[in-house]
Amino acid sequence: MSATRDDLARVVGFARLITAVVLIGFVWLTLLPRLSEYPAIRDRIDQHRSAGIDPSAIYYTDHPRHFGRDGNGDLLEE
Repeated sequence: MSATRDDLARVVGFARLITAVVLIGFVWLTLLPRLSEYPAIRDRIDQHRSAGIDPSAIYYTDHPRHFGRDGNGDLLEE
C-alpha cells in the first residue's frame, strides 16, 4: 500500500511541476508582452533603449548611466 502512496505523491508532484511550467509560460509569453503595450511601460522601455541599457544584461550595474554615473563612476552633470 505504501507503493501506491508513493506513486500518488509522485504524480501529484509531477502535476504541480507541469502546472508551474504552464503558468510561467503563460505569464512570459502572453501577459508580459501585453503589459509592454501600456504607455507608461512603453515609455520606460524607450527611455532605457535611448540610454543604451541592454535589457539582457545580468546586472544593472553593467550600465552606470542608469544610475546617473559615467563610465568612470563619476556623477553625470545635469
